Amino acid sequence: MELAIEKLGKKPQFKWLRIELLQVDGRYQREIKQDGVTLINRIVRDFKWARFGALLVAGPDRIGDYAVIDGQHRLEAARRHPQISEVPCLVVDAGDVPSQARTFKGVNKDRRGVTRINVFWADVAAGEESAVRVRAVCEECGCFVSRAGTGRQKPLHTVAVSAIEQCLALDEGALRAALTTLVEAQGEAENAFRSATIKALTRMYALLPDLDRKRLVRILAEMDLDDEIERARTFRDTMGGAVETALQAILTRAYNRNLRMGQIPEPVR
Repeated sequence: MELAIEKLGKKPQFKWLRIELLQVDGRYQREIKQDGVTLINRIVRDFKWARFGALLVAGPDRIGDYAVIDGQHRLEAARRHPQISEVPCLVVDAGDVPSQARTFKGVNKDRRGVTRINVFWADVAAGEESAVRVRAVCEECGCFVSRAGTGRQKPLHTVAVSAIEQCLALDEGALRAALTTLVEAQGEAENAFRSATIKALTRMYALLPDLDRKRLVRILAEMDLDDEIERARTFRDTMGGAVETALQAILTRAYNRNLRMGQIPEPVR
């Protein structure tokens, strides 16, 4: 089998670089959390060059700095070590931010601990159309894609990027209506912008674009969505199907409850 040698790209160069020349770009790199600080302290305490390895970097830029693509925890450990002023680096051909972000994604996508959100922000930095579009739609509707991929999300923040991509493909107008409804109804609540809720509301608006949004906002504002999702999961475990489908049924019943005959809007079917 013949391989196209030119597709391999330029070979990386090995260099020892001064620590002050190495920078971490927060547009695609992961935030260092408490478990990362623990790792950094352990590296400093038990530092051995044989275990350190080489950082993967790109550069230099116009002022001589290098962007760290892989190895930010090791870099931070080296910064904190009193005897270290330079570190071994493999310098790759990824000069601009999009190229660096694509390299970061390629290096990290199969590693444990790299979340879908890490990959998403790397795609945004790389200018990937689908990720840029998801970010734009969210922000235009008043919510935001989180930088933190785990744990409960703060108000107006979501990690449900895969669900949002799917809803964009289904019906962008319905998705926008769903997100703005959630912003109005649950804008001060933690963890409100979850996949099941976004999908359920998007499907409701897609099926009936004339839904009375004010009524739906009032109904959602009175709900604990964590409880409703748990109810949907119980229903799913008993009857089968998807959580978002069960949640859609729950929200539909709540919307239809107490509607009088002839009242506008018409009940959802």
